[in-house]
Amino acid sequence: TLRSSGFAWSCAIVTILLRLRGPAFGWDWVDKPGVLVGATVVASAFAIYADFSAMTWCIVPWLQKVKKLEIMGFKMRFLSFMLIQLFVTCVQIFTIQNNAWLM
Repeated sequence: TLRSSGFAWSCAIVTILLRLRGPAFGWDWVDKPGVLVGATVVASAFAIYADFSAMTWCIVPWLQKVKKLEIMGFKMRFLSFMLIQLFVTCVQIFTIQNNAWLM
């Protein structure tokens, strides 16, 4: 999972480098939105894998002990919790990639 997280952050770093140096080399394609979409999709896939792996290693054993999951006073099934967390991970990656794109 550390590799997947590192790869997700590497996508942001590569996006920044492409946006900074691409026009100097005459690479017009780096300014196209497809590059942002592609980097975001790839980074999201690796981040979701890393997040899912971390949840199965940490949260699932904890839930087996506790037997219930409560978020802000509401009982929640693990599947609902996991889907919300993975969605939030995608939103975070989207935000990181957009910030890298606009730098």
